[in-house]
Amino acid sequence: MNTLTTDSPSRPIAVLLVDDDADCRLLVREIIASAAARADVHEAASAAEALDFLHRRGALAGAPRPDLVYLDVELPDRSGREVLRDVRADPALRDVAVVMLTGVDDPSEEAAALADGADGYVIKPAEPGRFLHEVGAAVARWTEGIAASPAAGGACAAPPPRVLVVEDDADQRALVCEVLADRYGPGSRGRIAPVGTAAECLAADPARFDVVLLDYHLPDMDGLEALRAIRAAADVPVVFVTGVNDTAIAAEAVRRGAQDYVVKLGDYLFALPVIVEKSVSQHRVRRDNERLRRQLELMLRQLRRKNEQLRDALARMEKLAVTDHLTGLWNRRQFHDALRQQFASAARHGHDLACCMCDLDDYKALNDAQGHQAGDDVLAAAAEAIRATLRQSDLAARYGGDELVLLLPHTGVEAAVVVARRLAEAFRSAAARFALAGKSLTMSIGVASLAANCPESPDALVSMADQALYDAKQAGKDCIRVCVGAAQPAGT
Repeated sequence: MNTLTTDSPSRPIAVLLVDDDADCRLLVREIIASAAARADVHEAASAAEALDFLHRRGALAGAPRPDLVYLDVELPDRSGREVLRDVRADPALRDVAVVMLTGVDDPSEEAAALADGADGYVIKPAEPGRFLHEVGAAVARWTEGIAASPAAGGACAAPPPRVLVVEDDADQRALVCEVLADRYGPGSRGRIAPVGTAAECLAADPARFDVVLLDYHLPDMDGLEALRAIRAAADVPVVFVTGVNDTAIAAEAVRRGAQDYVVKLGDYLFALPVIVEKSVSQHRVRRDNERLRRQLELMLRQLRRKNEQLRDALARMEKLAVTDHLTGLWNRRQFHDALRQQFASAARHGHDLACCMCDLDDYKALNDAQGHQAGDDVLAAAAEAIRATLRQSDLAARYGGDELVLLLPHTGVEAAVVVARRLAEAFRSAAARFALAGKSLTMSIGVASLAANCPESPDALVSMADQALYDAKQAGKDCIRVCVGAAQPAGT
């Protein structure tokens, strides 16, 4: 495998983007810009343009030698793999890092590209999270000074991934560790831990590693059991590296959470470092996505809670806007809105509508003798008596001061008088503790209705009930009067 190289870590990274899709080139350019503070990016739309740039031919004789090439698999004039083989055949370009870009997730094509000498194989936007991470990571490798020059041995990663190799065959174990050390440099040996059993693997604490390479046949348990134990102990990607070429076992391993399943056939060791990097990258992306999902769920829960609080606040505000804070009855403005609606409905459908205007007798004297708190308590007691007396369909409001008004749909004068008497008795009982000079508090009530009095407007109906209330007061209080016509009330 080749790596990102440079003669001077202080100069910008030189990148060549080879893709016939202008939108893809723009996307990769933006990712490079976000991953590298300094980057010298060049573009080619065909294999011919790319090779002219790489070999510095013709007008491109002065082109810089790229550190990194992003090469599309499908180009209009030649395949990307042909270009890759051409690059690897040139001794001057053998150490240039080449990452293949493709829109097709085909494991066989990936293996073939890696066998031809590709340093990476990235699926285009079908996997946007992985695409963003892997393209950015390759660029960051150079800019952070992680990649070494060929003279330094071609080591490519610092710090390299922490790898736990679980393999019972000592020779195979040593070979895997050697391949990984060659890929990541001599300094990586301390980050590669070889063990021979599942028990040793668990004792080494898999959570300390970035990836676990797991053989299927182990002396103390089979690979699927070991996989279960590892996943129970740590959130770490597990890649099976085994000689068991069984698709059913491979499918079951992936179903149980394995990141990948690699069979020890052919040049599998050649691809193993790339598989390690790919697995670590995919696991990191998956973990980041899960973290983002949890954050999003938390934000949504908080948003729902805020919305509920807002709805509650709006409901309280709406209630405050239509109710009287002292009695809990409707306020005068809301009453007039309801009055207009009920008056229009009664007139349209031909049913009666009664209005009762109520006044607390000697309320001012009570306030003067017992204080305003006692007066407030009497008003609250009157409101409770009203709520206990009226039907669900009836309406009540505080009209002003100690005046209360009732609106009784589908109710004539005689029925309204019955309701008024019940209310007067209920109030007398509720306000007994506020007796003034040994005398119980009482209520005077005036009654009018749509059928009996033929008011011309909603306000006229209220005025008739108010006129009847005035007559009740003049008659000595603690009584009920019904309005006859528009001006002359009569006793009951």
